[in-house]
Amino acid sequence: MARPIISVIMLTYNRENLVGRAIESVLKQVTPPQLYFEFIIVNNGSTDKSGEIAEEYAKKDRRISVIHLEHGKNIGTGRNVGLDAARGDFITFIDDDD
Repeated sequence: MARPIISVIMLTYNRENLVGRAIESVLKQVTPPQLYFEFIIVNNGSTDKSGEIAEEYAKKDRRISVIHLEHGKNIGTGRNVGLDAARGDFITFIDDDD
């Protein structure tokens, strides 16, 4: 897989009713083929199906990776985990309710 130009990081926590829509929104962005991106979803210990939904998308699209954290980590910890995994030259964050 080519090195991504952009890393998109999204944290999610108990948003099973929204996370699929947020993922679809990112995937529908029109980008030229040379502007390869990776999509890192950090599941912050959800007790609903948010993590499972993210995993289903990751199975279908190789640009998506899912990292599962224990419950109770704060947003800063989640973002730092995403940053540590990011390989892109540019990094952006999206909220799961955007």
